Amino acid sequence: MKTGIKNLLKFLTFVFIVCFITLKLGDVFVLKRDATVVINAFHDLPKNSIDVLIVGNSSIMRAVSPMELWKSDGITSYNYSIAGGRIHAFYYWIQDALKTQKPKLVIMDPVTFFYEQDVTEEARRFFVDYIEDFDIKFKMMNDPIYGETSFDKASILFPFIRYHDRWKEIEFEDLENIGKTYDCFYRGFLFSSKVQPNYKGNEYMKKSRDNVKMMDTYKEYLYKTIDLCKKNDIKVLILGVQDIRVWGPEESRQLNEIARETGVDFLDLNSIDYGLNWLQDTKDGGAHLNVLGGLKVTSYLSNYIRNNYDIPSRKGEKGYEFWDKDYLTYEKEKETALKVVNSRIKKLGLDSED
Repeated sequence: MKTGIKNLLKFLTFVFIVCFITLKLGDVFVLKRDATVVINAFHDLPKNSIDVLIVGNSSIMRAVSPMELWKSDGITSYNYSIAGGRIHAFYYWIQDALKTQKPKLVIMDPVTFFYEQDVTEEARRFFVDYIEDFDIKFKMMNDPIYGETSFDKASILFPFIRYHDRWKEIEFEDLENIGKTYDCFYRGFLFSSKVQPNYKGNEYMKKSRDNVKMMDTYKEYLYKTIDLCKKNDIKVLILGVQDIRVWGPEESRQLNEIARETGVDFLDLNSIDYGLNWLQDTKDGGAHLNVLGGLKVTSYLSNYIRNNYDIPSRKGEKGYEFWDKDYLTYEKEKETALKVVNSRIKKLGLDSED
């Protein structure tokens, strides 16, 4: 009898070790993206230290700088956004974020609310791979909107199954990063020193695109996300930033209606003159802003938050000293980016343009 129990314990121990190694191998093999550090660093922040959470896609990643909000108002914020993000992903990402943070304000980027193209398999995996909480990850992978197969679900729980063929790409740094604490001094804001002028400016706001309609599933998840925030006493601000690819007056009108219906705030910068220079402040002709445009958006947003929400300044508070230290690193990177972008503006002959 004792021998049988011993053998069972050995077997269970072996199974536990195999599962543990497989899970850790998943951390090593999982596909790394540009936002990997941003996401991991968010999960390593001190608990309940973020007062403003920003979620969206690449448009807002380049438009809102949390460190500028810290400098001007002592606001602790994080740009928790991913390229190609979707509202159904934000719904789960915000839930995951609330496991460690209690933001007073969530700012949502609406650009992808009107996307019509399907999400790629790689993008779907990106949405779910970095969810930290197991229960939320489990709910997300079983959500019908993702259409995951049994194999897909198994590979989400054990990423090694999905990414095992990456063994040739693995470097020693991947092994070093196991258990590593991440730091993201720029808090998710992406600098860009590229300059590609847009000579038409905001002409896209003078003509509606045909058949603009938010997909029913996207609208459903937008309402669910708003309800999630309300249940957690979180204010919601939908912030429309410049993106000439998918924005126009009809998108703005529909979101104004939703904002009135749900009682949330909608700030559409596409319809406001806040000093954006279309010749100098975009990196790719108007789809994304460069560092100059991002600083202008953040400056306007800072005033808006100050006048409309009760967000405390954390400057001088115990436990927030590392924000001042990170700001010094951020400022050096910002100055470098500004020098590069201003040099490119001069080289393109745009410095004298109005």
